[in-house]
Amino acid sequence: MKYSIVNDFTSILVLETLQQHIKHNICPHPSRTTLYNDYMKYQQNKNQEESTKSQPKMTAVLSLWKARCTWYDKMITGKDRSNAFKKKTSTRHDMEERSIRR
Repeated sequence: MKYSIVNDFTSILVLETLQQHIKHNICPHPSRTTLYNDYMKYQQNKNQEESTKSQPKMTAVLSLWKARCTWYDKMITGKDRSNAFKKKTSTRHDMEERSIRR
């Protein structure tokens, strides 16, 4: 052995087919043109599918974010504050007091 590349601490992974390259997520060398081109086509299709799957999720998140921003941009007036306290839910004790007063 001229260069002594292989020793006890190295391992060799031989990838021969497109499926093996895809499985291990290793791009083939460009010198293997057909394999390289097929791998690149697969990766482009995979990326395109992932982006189309994530598009509805991104749209939903964006609409929720816009709704939240709109809520925070709302001006709160004194009337809104007083109405918020009036809408407070009644407790059982409050309901009994009201029935006694009548």
